[in-house]
Amino acid sequence: MHIRRKILKATIVVMALLFASNAAAVINPKLLKQAQNNAPEQLILQVLKVTVDKKGRDWKVLATARVQEVKASRSGLKVGAEITIRYTSRRPPERPGWTGPKPTPVLSKGLIGAYLNGPGRDGAYRPAARSRSFTAPRRLRNNPPPGKQRKRAK
Repeated sequence: MHIRRKILKATIVVMALLFASNAAAVINPKLLKQAQNNAPEQLILQVLKVTVDKKGRDWKVLATARVQEVKASRSGLKVGAEITIRYTSRRPPERPGWTGPKPTPVLSKGLIGAYLNGPGRDGAYRPAARSRSFTAPRRLRNNPPPGKQRKRAK
């Protein structure tokens, strides 16, 4: 009887771990805002070219963009520089009742605000704030610079 209990407990633990690894959760908006504020590259970009390789739920995005404004750049980017942005946008499953994080949006040509990490070993930049890595340029302009976040009155 004692061995059966141990086996049952072990089975329950393994099943819980398997289900937990497949679970997806919505990401707290405060954490996404914090990721934006802490992003090493905060830029306004003109997206020039976008290619998307759609295979199943993982869409591989490769974009070329020209820097229009620099709010913050740990890598030393300057206005006029051309950069490559590479990332995977994982599409949510198409089933009713699914809840989870929004995918990183697929870029399109035009002017955007971008919160990025990078460059990586391949020289490409990557999204720093998941689903909120790309935004309207005016939103990025209105955010305080890194390290100078506004204090809220209590």
